[in-house]
Amino acid sequence: KLINTLQYIISTQGSTGKAWQLYRREFIQNGKDGVQSLWHKHRGELNFKRWKYENNKSITIIATPHTIFIAELLSQALDKAGLLYQVKIGTDFKSFDDSFHILVCPQAFKKLPESYISFQMEQTVSDRWFGPENMQKLKKSLLVMDYSLNNISYLNQRFPLSHIYYTPISPIDLASESSDDHEYDVLFYGDTNNDRRKVYLEALEKRFKVKIINNAFGEDVWHAIRKAKVVINIHYYESALLETTRLYECLSNHALVISEKSSDFEQHTDLTNLVDFVEIGDVEHMLTRIQYWKDHTEAYLEQKNRIKEYVQKDQNIFNFYFYRVLLSLELIDFNTLYQLTNQTWNPTSNFWCLGLPESTERQAEFYKEQNKIPTIWSFPGIRHKTPWIGCGLSYKYILRYARDHQWNNISICEDDVLFPDDIQKKLEDIHHVLDDKSLNWDIFSGHVTDLNTNTNIQLLYTEQSTTYVQLNKTTGMVFNIYHQRFYDYLIKWDEDNRDLKTNAIDRYIENKPDLKVVTTLPYLVEHKEDVCTTLWDRKHNMHFSYNDMTHNSIKAIQDKIAKT
Repeated sequence: KLINTLQYIISTQGSTGKAWQLYRREFIQNGKDGVQSLWHKHRGELNFKRWKYENNKSITIIATPHTIFIAELLSQALDKAGLLYQVKIGTDFKSFDDSFHILVCPQAFKKLPESYISFQMEQTVSDRWFGPENMQKLKKSLLVMDYSLNNISYLNQRFPLSHIYYTPISPIDLASESSDDHEYDVLFYGDTNNDRRKVYLEALEKRFKVKIINNAFGEDVWHAIRKAKVVINIHYYESALLETTRLYECLSNHALVISEKSSDFEQHTDLTNLVDFVEIGDVEHMLTRIQYWKDHTEAYLEQKNRIKEYVQKDQNIFNFYFYRVLLSLELIDFNTLYQLTNQTWNPTSNFWCLGLPESTERQAEFYKEQNKIPTIWSFPGIRHKTPWIGCGLSYKYILRYARDHQWNNISICEDDVLFPDDIQKKLEDIHHVLDDKSLNWDIFSGHVTDLNTNTNIQLLYTEQSTTYVQLNKTTGMVFNIYHQRFYDYLIKWDEDNRDLKTNAIDRYIENKPDLKVVTTLPYLVEHKEDVCTTLWDRKHNMHFSYNDMTHNSIKAIQDKIAKT
């Protein structure tokens, strides 16, 4: 098996030494199990490549009974993507055919297919499902999707970023017909063999007509949801993450849900207008809210209509994140991704931050900066098996969105930016300068990282303590403002050109003829050197430093200005 895998790696990567070192390192770090897992992963990649070139391809979604809603969510997204594959849903874990498989809750499977991706649905607040054997199941998959950022943080410590994909849950419309005739006041479904849940249910049964379901799934549960006045969500663990699968399953059936808040509640503020939340452990408040919805018919109907309108939106956030996965596997192209998802967004401003939600460390760093400009809107970057291609596609997506919405300009920072404390005042001053119609510009650069030695540098003027400079080249994506006249050039960036030296997005920008760049001294922003990069392996390149390049670029601009 090892020899076969080495031959496979050599055929695709062209280096015996690299293949041997890869397996040697895995053996040292994780022993025989690690080598075996790596073998399965590479074999899965090879089988996936073969599958992509087959005729009459099919995708099989295998889910546990209690996650059949997720299987339906995946199936509908695949259908909307227009893939000419047969999509099958099953709950049989005993045998697998030649399909490409998506496994929902792979920890529940004793036998695994040759090639699959995992949708990890368990909560990392408990280590029950994250022992060595189950972690190997995740490691063997081509990639792992997960619905929770808290789970993502946990997995980040065990897998490379390239293996993990954030895929938050959204609703789909499952209620073909609804009725105002309710058979019971309250529905609870889930495991009732739990002390804290028993406390809630005993109190509820004293005041309301309660239906409890603990051994039904899919259509049976959905039918029961539609018969209930309200559905309640009670955590199994007091420190539990929010059960978004259950909440969205209920919303998909147009149900009014009352739920406890959760340890990760701040990550789900989009649900606050759709779900009636009460504090964790506050049984009395939950009883009060149930009574309120029973007594206030008009408010109840308004809330139900709000839920219905939300669920029936054509595009949802789950599809965007899932299509990121499909694009990274090269099962769909960029145009398909954009056309299927561009109506998803409702940005709060034309100042966007680009980052990967899976890079939780960088995201935490950016939250510190976001307090300085609360109106910044975060865009989840597009993923690709070659990270710099994903970066370029993200910019192509954003500028196409700006063009389609006829924005005069758009500001984009990356999540390793460091803003000055007075960033808002400085931006006002810069926009005042850029609004001068006599100034022709394509890009305002807030941080020129690597200035080309052939750059033309021209002093514009000095205002107070800020010097404005015009350049004909720039390299650096930490913070830029793009004028609408520049949109079309960047949108033409070709993701099929894999020449890193000329087609990395910053080099592509640098190579634009007659580029007109405005920057300032000092630079508007700084770059956080100490956060992990999502593009390059800085740990293994001790001579690589953005700070050194930045220092050299500033000095080149200063020297040129001093001579004028």
